[in-house]
Amino acid sequence: KISNYGGGIKEVVLKDFYTHDSLPLTLVKDFDFDFAFFLEKEKIHTDQLLFKNIEHSDNKLAIQFEDDDQNSISFIYQLLPDSYELNFQVLTSEKNGYIEPDKVVWSQNINKLEKNINNERNTTTINYSFNNKSSKQLSLVKDAEKTIESPVWVAHRQQFFSTIIASEKAFNSAIIESYTPDDTTYVKKLKSEFDINYNTQNNNYVFNLYFVPNKYSLLSSFDTGFESLIPLGWGIFGWVNKFLVIPMFNFLENFGLNYGLIILIIAVVIKMILFIPTKSSYLSMAKMRVLKPEIDAINEKIEDPMQRQQAHMNLYKKTGVNPLGGCLPMLLQMPILIALFRFFPASIELRQQPFLWADD
Repeated sequence: KISNYGGGIKEVVLKDFYTHDSLPLTLVKDFDFDFAFFLEKEKIHTDQLLFKNIEHSDNKLAIQFEDDDQNSISFIYQLLPDSYELNFQVLTSEKNGYIEPDKVVWSQNINKLEKNINNERNTTTINYSFNNKSSKQLSLVKDAEKTIESPVWVAHRQQFFSTIIASEKAFNSAIIESYTPDDTTYVKKLKSEFDINYNTQNNNYVFNLYFVPNKYSLLSSFDTGFESLIPLGWGIFGWVNKFLVIPMFNFLENFGLNYGLIILIIAVVIKMILFIPTKSSYLSMAKMRVLKPEIDAINEKIEDPMQRQQAHMNLYKKTGVNPLGGCLPMLLQMPILIALFRFFPASIELRQQPFLWADD
């Protein structure tokens, strides 16, 4: 829904998703949107202007404000087919003066969509990117404000959904803020205020808006680094998820299996992959248990720590036992186990999916 008073988006509903209590999933409601311009020396705010409808079709809406001197500001919205993307174009026309863009304010109170508001708050923040490959984020656990230079996109990220505004050339800088209210009326308030580059060659400003579920394969398809919105873990943990867990998950999902079964199959497959290193660790621990009486005897017989340690090493060498053999292979499992620990809570595929007695 777009209001002709202010020309901004007022409501976005994702039709294929529902809230935890089976209501339509309203991702955006009463969105605060303001595009500030300098018209001659006077600063005007679009949230106080009345726009007229000049073009309206199934997937395109063009609205325009015109002052008494025939200077105009046009907003053109166009939904792309079979997509979560909305193109937003701003055109200015100068008849008797000049129009210079100043700032865009993009602010929303994040609606409660999931059952556990604490989980939502701990995963709701603002992400931003400078390179269309990766992103950084504001603090998750405390209120934060930051000024960033020349971002290419900024995302208001929720637990399972995101609202993203992107532009390759329009943003000079941005002030981003995250605030948590004392009550549970809403999850958080996220605000982004952009300083706009003045385009002296033409009066055309292009933005891409995305209202998306945080699904890895979907976000990756945009080829803009949006997949970094999903907290898969840093370093090796993220690599394990990207190159092992997610491909395996997507492959099994294609068979239409229950997600509980998919998790069980992934656990079995990973256990099989880890069989060789874990087998050696179990054998090493078994040998250590066999040698324990002899080690205890050495400890009772030899009091000097250095001589005792030397006797231990001679015993290990004689029997072919590596005292670290039970520990090092177990460490190989840790990146995979931690990666799984990060992947499953962040997977929208598991949202509201039942298995046995669990309804989500």
